[in-house]
Amino acid sequence: MTLELRIFRNLFWCVAMIPSVFSWANDKAKSSIHIETYRSENIIPLLTLLNEWTLREFAQYPYLFVPPKDQVIFPSDVTLVNSKDSMVVLAKKEGTVAGMAAFISFDSPVLHTTYLTYLSNLVLLDKFNELGFDPSRILYVDYFLTAPQWRNDAAIVNAVYDQIKDFAREKGKTQICFIMDVSQPKHSSAQSKISIEPWEDVIGDFQSTGFRNVLAWPTLTEEGFAQEMEHTLEFFLKDLEER
Repeated sequence: MTLELRIFRNLFWCVAMIPSVFSWANDKAKSSIHIETYRSENIIPLLTLLNEWTLREFAQYPYLFVPPKDQVIFPSDVTLVNSKDSMVVLAKKEGTVAGMAAFISFDSPVLHTTYLTYLSNLVLLDKFNELGFDPSRILYVDYFLTAPQWRNDAAIVNAVYDQIKDFAREKGKTQICFIMDVSQPKHSSAQSKISIEPWEDVIGDFQSTGFRNVLAWPTLTEEGFAQEMEHTLEFFLKDLEER
């Protein structure tokens, strides 16, 4: 065998090994992550933790949300407890919560009567039907968060996202829906904007529904006080790939 042929053979095997090495490294990273899932009333003991996380993360730009001083439960989490089509996933790493997600069937009556009516003065089910989407085939992800020290860590995100997809398939869903604040309020923190959810940085390949809604909430101003400000929320969809 010539020297050139041996070099080519070795190079071929090195290139061929790259996907398997990457897969092994990814599997190893996932193996250090412990997943816990909770449904319906089993979510109740988590409500304080969920509130702490959502307040911390949605205080970031562009949401800049300032909660009521007496808020101990995030409003949307009540719907998770009262629905049979909901789940909360916690991802733990090194003994602490590193990521979480909360999701519910988009056509859940509880979701629309207790929470999504707050996000829109329109009947969202009717609006989605008008846009050509089938609400009964959609899973709504209320929030998908990672701890600051593991911000949008791919292994953590994918471990949680696997649970979202499994739940969606269990419920016969073909699409995943989420909301992003696409407004750009004037604030110095805009220069250091972070993605508090991993849709853009890690997951990708989603589409806009073309539906936006304007909603006002107490927003942190440059001067450090809360002021009612309007935000533009846009609904996005991601197709659930087949196994």
